[in-house]
Amino acid sequence: MEVIRSIKSELIDSNRPIAKAIHKTDCGSTMCIGFNREMKLNEHVTHKPTTLLVLYGSIIYSEKAKTLQLDQLDQYKIPISMPHTVEAREDSMILLMQG
Repeated sequence: MEVIRSIKSELIDSNRPIAKAIHKTDCGSTMCIGFNREMKLNEHVTHKPTTLLVLYGSIIYSEKAKTLQLDQLDQYKIPISMPHTVEAREDSMILLMQG
């Protein structure tokens, strides 16, 4: 996939996660986000039904009263309007499927 290769290339010189759309329609979208070890997405919310899938690596997903370690091929349904963070334990790539 060109998008994933592009993210991996951009991560070499980045100090923040790199996100790119893989697929987008009126009904939903799929985003790919790449992380170097210890990179973090600050607290945010989603306004649409969203499933997170770890392509490779390991992340920590944290919300109000829950912290989960998600590893390669693990998935999690992110609750709508729930503040959460995502932090990479190691170099990682995730998909976010919304809609």
